[in-house]
Amino acid sequence: MTRRKLAALTAVVWIGLSAGAFAQVLVMNEPVGPLRAFGTETAGIVPADPRGITLYTYDADTAGKPTCSGACAQTWPPFLVADPSLPHDSYDGVRRDNVGIIAREDGKKQRTFNDMPLYYHDKDTNPGDATGNKVGNVWSVVNLPGFFE
Repeated sequence: MTRRKLAALTAVVWIGLSAGAFAQVLVMNEPVGPLRAFGTETAGIVPADPRGITLYTYDADTAGKPTCSGACAQTWPPFLVADPSLPHDSYDGVRRDNVGIIAREDGKKQRTFNDMPLYYHDKDTNPGDATGNKVGNVWSVVNLPGFFE
């Protein structure tokens, strides 16, 4: 193999690995861990995942019962629990008594806030984005003042 071909192949592999690592960060339907408080420009201090990605509640849900699945969960992926064997793997600025875990119909564990299931919005890709707030007047962020530890 010539040096030029080897250099080109190395560059392609490096770019592919870099793109794969970047894509891994943006996957929202994989468990990622604890709930934390995070500041947004448009919605104030809200619940977020460890990366600072905003979490939402859905008005059609009832306490402890998620209803967003199928096509809905493509746009609004559930905030899944990383390790359900731990009671609540950790918190960062959120009172423990407000955080819970429920079982979804598919058997996966979803984190809750005040018994309401938490979801991502697929348009939020950067920490602090809150593009899903008030979508359809049924999706909203939880304003956290008063819920801090």
